[in-house]
Amino acid sequence: MDAQGPKILAIDDRRDNIIALQAVLSDALPGYRLLTAPDGATGIAIAKAEDPDAILLDIVMPDMDGFDVCRRLKSDERMKDVPVIFLTALGTEQESQAMALDLGAEGFLSKPWNDLELVARLRAMVKLKEANRMQRLAKERLAPPAIAQVATCTDGCETILIVEDEPAVRDLAKQVLALAGYTVITASNGIDALRVCEKHSDKIHLVLTDVVMPEMGGRVFVKQLAKTRPDIKILYMSGYTDDAIDNHGTLDPGTHLIAKPFSLTDLRLKVRNVLDGRE
Repeated sequence: MDAQGPKILAIDDRRDNIIALQAVLSDALPGYRLLTAPDGATGIAIAKAEDPDAILLDIVMPDMDGFDVCRRLKSDERMKDVPVIFLTALGTEQESQAMALDLGAEGFLSKPWNDLELVARLRAMVKLKEANRMQRLAKERLAPPAIAQVATCTDGCETILIVEDEPAVRDLAKQVLALAGYTVITASNGIDALRVCEKHSDKIHLVLTDVVMPEMGGRVFVKQLAKTRPDIKILYMSGYTDDAIDNHGTLDPGTHLIAKPFSLTDLRLKVRNVLDGRE
């Protein structure tokens, strides 16, 4: 994810649609950036140059329709992890939806769209891209030689609670830290994590938690947790910009934070440093 925030590429030849999308993002997702392209060829070129976090794609366009654009993007090794949402007036046609999904598209929304549904879908697609990239990184880094290297390098024996709503990110972090010698327990959001802590009678030395999660985000969860476990160490992880984090609760000064996507080595080092009080 770009340091300035998630990038959404809209490929649509209708200027009024672009203006409407810009208004939605400015109002509901101020940390997001909207890139635009009036045709398929331009959209593919921008996608390759900018590596967006999600693509909104119209079907009916001159010269190259949305299906052809999606086909070309998904056949490119560099672009296949970027989620594509078809956003078109043809959304009610089952044949069009089936064709889009067959080409590898991740979603389909009808025009005129519902703003809340569009915002929710974009947030989900941004997380999906991050998870796709981290899964690929895990496969590359956890090839047999890398697994052996991690397994023979024991960092510690403490207990760590991972709180992350994205299964791919949660499972990757659990695998890496368990191989490094830690006892790892997991939860899918803040509410789930409070239940886990209540049932876990032994000491939890560190919480590794996402900031933005459904139902209960990381900051609210940590505030609740401090009532029963005030000495626990906290390490936040987030792929959002500072502005996006502020919208879900400003982090306290001196808070430990690791930015997504992170390498396996960076995660292990950050966890060890926070546990040892070196940061």
